[in-house]
Amino acid sequence: MNHWMNETKLEIETFVLRGTGVMFPEIFAKQHDEHLVSISANPGEAARWWHWQNDKCLPGEGWVSFMLNGVQIMPMDRWTNVAIFWQELLNALESYVSTGRGQGEFSEETATFSLAKRGTIAVFELRGQRYPVEPDSFLKAVLGAAREFFTWVEEYIGGIDRTYLERIETLIDSLK
Repeated sequence: MNHWMNETKLEIETFVLRGTGVMFPEIFAKQHDEHLVSISANPGEAARWWHWQNDKCLPGEGWVSFMLNGVQIMPMDRWTNVAIFWQELLNALESYVSTGRGQGEFSEETATFSLAKRGTIAVFELRGQRYPVEPDSFLKAVLGAAREFFTWVEEYIGGIDRTYLERIETLIDSLK
C-alpha cells in the first residue's frame, strides 16, 4: 500500500433494472428501490428480471453503485448494461496491471472509465470525474465485485464464459 495515501474504501453493488429502460432519469435517480434489484441482496429476483429482459432486448440493463470512501461516484440517473460494463472493466483492469493504464466504455454511450498509474497512486476516472485511489485496495475491491457479478451470472443466469472468472482469479493472484 502507498505510504502516504490511506487504503481506498470502495463498496460496489450491481443491480438489475426492473424493466428494459427508464422513461424519467430524474425519477429513477430518486427512487432506485422501485427500479432496481440487487444481485447480492436478492439474487433470485434479479435473475428473474434478467430473464424477463432477455425476452425483450439484450439482457443486463441495470446500474452499478460505486461508493468511494463513503461517496457515491456513479451518477444516480445513469443506467447501463451491467454485463457489458463488467466485461469492459475487467479488460481495463487487465490492461492496467500489464501497462499501467486501462480504459473501458459504457454500453451505447460515449462515456468512459479508466484507471491510470500516477507514481505510487492511481487515478480512476468515471464519466469525466477523476478520483485518486490507492491502487492495491482499489483493484482488490473491484476484482471482488467483478467476481461476485460473474459468479452470480454463473449460478443464476447460466451460459457464462468461465474465462471471466479465471481471468479475475489470475489478476487477484498477481496482487498477492
